Amino acid sequence: QSFHEQFGDRITIIGINWNDDLEKAQNLLDSEEISYTNLIDEGGKVFVDYRLVKLPVSFWLDEQGVIGGYGEGAMSEKNMLEGFEVTTNVFDNETGF
Repeated sequence: QSFHEQFGDRITIIGINWNDDLEKAQNLLDSEEISYTNLIDEGGKVFVDYRLVKLPVSFWLDEQGVIGGYGEGAMSEKNMLEGFEVTTNVFDNETGF
C-alpha cells in the first residue's frame, strides 16, 4: 500500500487474490486499507497461466507490458523499487538505489 501511495502515479499495482472468495478478499482489503486494484482469480486461471508454484509472487512489467522480472515471497519497498529500476524506465534513476 505504501509503495502504491508513493508511486501509484507512475506504476500500476494490481493484486490478484487466488483461492479466496469475494467476501474474504474484500474484508482483508478493507481491514488493511488497501486501495490499489485487486482482482479475484476465479478458477485459478492466472495461477495456471503464469505457471505459479508458490505465493506470493510479484512480476515487473515494462511500459509495453513485457514481463522483465519476478520475485518470490514477501517484498520490501526497496526490493520493489529495485525490480522496477532494472525492468523499466519509470524512475529515470531518481530513487537512489
